[in-house]
Amino acid sequence: MRSFIFLWIQLILEILWIIKIININVRSKKNIIAVNMVLIMLNAIVLLNIGNIFKTMVLLHIINLTYIFYFYKENRKKAVMSYAVAYFICLSINYLQINGVCVKTIEFLTKCKVKVDNFCFINFCFFVLFMSISSIFYDYIKRYVHVISKNVILTILMIISGFFLDMLIIDSFSKNIIEYSGDGIVNVIYTIMIINKIMIINILLFTMAIVYITIEFDNKLDSMEEVNTALEIKNNELRKIKHDYGAQISYLYGLYLLRRWKELGESLDKICVKNSQVSNVVSIKNNENSVIYKALKPALDEGIHVLLEEGIESNQIDINDDVLFYILSSIRENTVNYLEHDGIIIVRVYKVFESAVIEIENSCTHVRDKKIINLIKEIYFNFIDGWEDIYNLNEIKKLIEENNGDIYIKNKYISTLININFPLVNEG
Repeated sequence: MRSFIFLWIQLILEILWIIKIININVRSKKNIIAVNMVLIMLNAIVLLNIGNIFKTMVLLHIINLTYIFYFYKENRKKAVMSYAVAYFICLSINYLQINGVCVKTIEFLTKCKVKVDNFCFINFCFFVLFMSISSIFYDYIKRYVHVISKNVILTILMIISGFFLDMLIIDSFSKNIIEYSGDGIVNVIYTIMIINKIMIINILLFTMAIVYITIEFDNKLDSMEEVNTALEIKNNELRKIKHDYGAQISYLYGLYLLRRWKELGESLDKICVKNSQVSNVVSIKNNENSVIYKALKPALDEGIHVLLEEGIESNQIDINDDVLFYILSSIRENTVNYLEHDGIIIVRVYKVFESAVIEIENSCTHVRDKKIINLIKEIYFNFIDGWEDIYNLNEIKKLIEENNGDIYIKNKYISTLININFPLVNEG
């Protein structure tokens, strides 16, 4: 009876912790107490009415996932991803508990054999300890959820991983039952056979996901090929300019020998004008008329290479064109200042679930001051302080949030990535 109570309390604590993780990642005005109570009641109903552990775990997982998806309508993507990550962490702990890792650790430290009756109590204490120290990792979990939720394939993999871990836990639980079962062992073995088949299905799904990721890499290679083509065109232009300059120098030298100073001066003026019209930057764009390209175009005049990859049209983003232009222009202006008129800006615009993502990556190779790098890292982990110190984005951040968006900065030491999310236009 005592073991049963500990199991129920742990289940309730797990639900509360999962909901807390979701609300850390999702700005929601939902009644948290109501969410917790409904979820606990749903889990209790399933546990009390279904005796088969396999059906119970899988059904609980599906019900909870569906409930979270329905309840957090304002940001389903992050809510589901937060649930998947938190659920995966809880199940990982459950897996350690079922396989006796907690008990074996206590036995190793105390050099004493733990009684079977105390197993549930030790496992419960282990989970309470985890919950007590888990607040240290909230920022890292938030960062992880944000990164994973940007990629559809990684999101699917994370959700599949939860079901895969369900199978591992049921498998471990069933094998432990065999050690203590006399009757009904045939049913347990049959359950294990079903689990093994489902695990094979999960592995196949993982394989399909890996194939998809390979295709994505192939698409990236296509983008690189496009860049190489643009560079080759630019090199050909420079070769032609080099040839023209050679001919012009010969002509100027001839004028000098003939002492025709007036014509020499006029020729030099023409060369200077022509030289000012030659751009040494590379520009790759989908649509010159797009708001995004217009906001980035002035960077070309500053000697910055600009690569723009628009997976969706700017009119599909739920934000006024003038506001979007102002936001991107401000970021471009500050980026150019940091690049010191030398470098590259890569912009990718794509769709993830109900959101439009604008990624702006630039080659901040000149940022070598350790204090600046640490400050950028601090921004990336905390997303609160220091905006005005690095990119003067404090005003921009507020403007983005007013339009139901969010912005994150990540420093990779060799580049800086600015990630902006906006909702898509509701076509309905």
